[in-house]
Amino acid sequence: MKLWPFKKQRAPVMPAQKKSMSYLMLGGSATRFTHDARAYAAEGYCANAVAFTCINKIASSVSSLDIKLMQQNGDEVEQIKDHPILDLLWTPNPRMSWQEFVESITSWKLIAGNSYIVRNGLSDAYKKRQPPTELNILHTPDVKAEKGAGNIPRHYEYRPNSESHIIYPVDQLTGKSNVLHLRTFNPQSTWVGMSPMQPSAYSVDIFNEGQNYNKALLQNSGRPSGALKVVGADGQPQDLTDEQFRRLKEEIDSQYTGSGNAGRPLILEGGLDWVEMSMSMKDMDFKESILVNARWIAGCFGVPPQLANIPGESTFANWEQAQESFWGDTVLMHGKSIINALNRWLIPQFGDESLYLCIDEDSIPALEARRKRLSDRVGESTFMTTNEKRAVMGMDDVDGGDSVLIDAGKIPLDLVDSVELNEVGTTNA
Repeated sequence: MKLWPFKKQRAPVMPAQKKSMSYLMLGGSATRFTHDARAYAAEGYCANAVAFTCINKIASSVSSLDIKLMQQNGDEVEQIKDHPILDLLWTPNPRMSWQEFVESITSWKLIAGNSYIVRNGLSDAYKKRQPPTELNILHTPDVKAEKGAGNIPRHYEYRPNSESHIIYPVDQLTGKSNVLHLRTFNPQSTWVGMSPMQPSAYSVDIFNEGQNYNKALLQNSGRPSGALKVVGADGQPQDLTDEQFRRLKEEIDSQYTGSGNAGRPLILEGGLDWVEMSMSMKDMDFKESILVNARWIAGCFGVPPQLANIPGESTFANWEQAQESFWGDTVLMHGKSIINALNRWLIPQFGDESLYLCIDEDSIPALEARRKRLSDRVGESTFMTTNEKRAVMGMDDVDGGDSVLIDAGKIPLDLVDSVELNEVGTTNA
């Protein structure tokens, strides 16, 4: 039986240990994108302009949030402006400021889904509630959470190089350790988080391949290649000898390819004819797919496409709405995740359970429109007391603010004859 000449080859079976890898098929070749921190850093953060922009924008925004230290005394809450906790956060270690510290934490969490903070002191310093004097960030790819019997890791293993090996034990009852592990939700693991780049791995791959395609196109004078046709004296196609083919190929590669040779006229010998090839619909669709995948990458990170400088995006009506969505839904989410973790891990080590850290949301200019809308809704409410309205806006109570104020100018129609207006325009029953 004659085989169909274009029969597809059977796809190779992936080994069991490589089933977590994604493959992108382009022209018969596969680009492999492994699911580990180093691959995400190399292929995503370092090689993908969209992922780099999104991660940097989120990390720098989170690090700019203003942090306050508060103390709860019964029903009274006051801000603490001078405390060793604030001194530690202001300069976590000699090499980093608070902004640099938070930016690094957030970046690793966005790249790998995990970030690790370690305090100085003895291995059981957290048990003795000895306040740390320094906080450092462990290089995420060099950290391994050793699985324990339950949902608590047995220990954290840190190997910064081939000669160093540090074990940070974990209390199997409380889960406390000298290491604070910040991670995203991962349905496939209880030990490590899932990188936001994992669901967008195919889009990252496609975008990177698209950039390589555009670079190759630029090296070929910024347009799709044409074709050389060899015609004999009788007008019929002719074949080149091996030596003629080699010499012609070398001349084209050296004299007519690359951005520096763009526009140079092609000198043809007798019998050679140049046939220009226009860009096909397939080529144009591929270029558009690059922008589509760029938007998907930005969406996985929670960054509005126009804030990531992706052209042709009009999801939001204006720049202000995009900024409000970004700061309210993405930046605050990541900021609160870090602050809540520090409240759970760092604050108890100072021996004062009444203290807690919080974000000063009123200091974020991008959320001013959101605050105004809330203020308008609360101010127009007719069923709330003054103090209840002030509480919603984060303000303290005032004397005489527990009464509900109503509009005295509105009365039932059937009571008009029984109500008199006094000299200042108010009603007297």
